[in-house]
Amino acid sequence: MSRYITLLSIMFLVCFCLSVRTGHASELRSAEAPQSIPGQPPGQSADASVAVNTPLNKESEKILLDTIQNGLPGSDRAMFILGRLYKEAGDFGRAEQYLTRSAETYPLMKDYALKLLVEVYLASGKNEEALQAARRIENDLLLKYAAQSEISALLSLGREDEAVNALSRYVERYPKDWERKMSLARLLKKKGDKEQTVILMKSIYLNAAPLSQEALNELKLLKADRFTKEELLKRADNLFKNGNYPRAESTFREALGAADDVDREAIILSIGRCQFSQKYYGEAAKTFARIRTPEAMYWQAQALYRRSDEAGFEVIKKEFESIYPDNNYLALLLLMDADELRRNERFGEAERIYRSVLERFPEKAEDALWGMGWLNYITGDYKNAYEFFSRLTSYVNSRDFYKYLFWMVRSQEKIVSACGPSAPAGDNDLCGLKDYDFFQGLFTDESYYGYLIKLRQTGKLPEKIAPADPEQPD
Repeated sequence: MSRYITLLSIMFLVCFCLSVRTGHASELRSAEAPQSIPGQPPGQSADASVAVNTPLNKESEKILLDTIQNGLPGSDRAMFILGRLYKEAGDFGRAEQYLTRSAETYPLMKDYALKLLVEVYLASGKNEEALQAARRIENDLLLKYAAQSEISALLSLGREDEAVNALSRYVERYPKDWERKMSLARLLKKKGDKEQTVILMKSIYLNAAPLSQEALNELKLLKADRFTKEELLKRADNLFKNGNYPRAESTFREALGAADDVDREAIILSIGRCQFSQKYYGEAAKTFARIRTPEAMYWQAQALYRRSDEAGFEVIKKEFESIYPDNNYLALLLLMDADELRRNERFGEAERIYRSVLERFPEKAEDALWGMGWLNYITGDYKNAYEFFSRLTSYVNSRDFYKYLFWMVRSQEKIVSACGPSAPAGDNDLCGLKDYDFFQGLFTDESYYGYLIKLRQTGKLPEKIAPADPEQPD
C-alpha cells in the first residue's frame, strides 16, 4: 500500500508540474513568440511534442487502475494522472473519460483537469465540448488559456458573432496580444465595421508591434493610412523603445515635417538620440547642436566623448557651464570628465573635479564620493579611501550599498596590513585590530558585492577584485 501511495505522489507531482508549466508557457508564447493561428488550438503543437517524464507503461497503468477501481486512498489523484498519461500517449478516448471524472471528483485539480480536457477536445476536433470545458475554468492562472481556447473553438465552429464578442473581451483584458487583436480587426472588417477595424489596426501599427506591416497594409486598403503628428510621434517613441532606431529616426523626421515650433526641439532631440543609439556619433553631435537646451548640450557632449573628441567635449562643457552653471546635466558631464582623467592617471585634476561636484551639486554627492573613494584606493591612500567609503555606507537605500560596504572593509584591511608588528595603537586606531576579521557580521544580500562579502566571510574570495567601470548611458 505504501508503495502505491509513494508512486502516486511522485506521478501526481510530475503531472501537476507539467500542467502548470504548460499554462505558464501559453502566456509566455502569447507575450514573446509568434501566436497560434486563429482557429488552431492554443499550445496544441507545442504540447504534442512534450514527453511526460513518467511515461505510461503497463506497471504504472495497472497500479493506477487498481487504485481507482478499488477505491484506494489517492484514487482522485490517480484519475488525474491516468488521464494526463493517456492524453500524452494519444489515447484521447480514455484520456477524456478519466479527466472528466477527475474534474468532477477532485476539486483541487478541477481546473487543471479541465485544461487538459480542452486540449484533448481541440486535438480531437470536438470544438463544442472544448468550448464548454474552457468556459468552466475559474483558476486565475488559466483564465488566459481558457479565453484563447474559447476563441479557437468558436472560430472553428464558425460562430463569428460570438467569436467577436469573446475576442473583444480578450483584447480588452490582454491588449498586448497583437495576434488576436489582428484577428478581431479582420473579423470586424469582414462584418463591415470599418471604424472599429481602423482603430484596432492603428493600435497595432502605432505600438510598433510585430504585425505592424500587416496592419499598415490593411490600413492602406481601407484608405486610412494617413497619420497625425501625434500618431507619428507615438509610433516613433515605440519604435525607439523596441530598439528599432533607424525606423524610429525616419518616423521622427516625418513627424518633424508636421510639427510646430513648440514641438520641434523635442523631436530634433529624439532624432539625435536615434543617431546616438546607432553609434552615428558625428551626425548625432551635429543634430544636438541645433538646439541649446541642457539635455541637448549634454547629449552633444556625450556624442563628442564617444568620438574621443576631447577638444570638442571641453568646448561644450565650458559653454554648458557658462549658460547653465547649476544644472544637474553639468554635474554628469563633470563626473564623466573626472572618471576619464582618473583612468588616464591624471589624479590631481580628477580630484579637483570630484570635489567641485561634491560642493556644487548635493544631488550627485554619492557619485562624487565614490569617485573620490576609488581614486584614493587605487593610489594607495587607504585612510582617505576608508573615510569616503564610510560616508557612502550612509546611503543605505542605494543599489550600490554593498559595493560601498565591501570597499570600506577592504580599505580597513589595507590600513591594518600596513601596521608594523609594534605599531602603537595611537598612530592608527585600526592597528590594534590586526587580528580582527572585518567582514564577519556584515549584512549581505544576493547582489554581486553581497556575494563577495559572503565569500570573504567564508575565506574563499580571491585577492584581486576590481570594480567594473560605470556604464555610460546609451
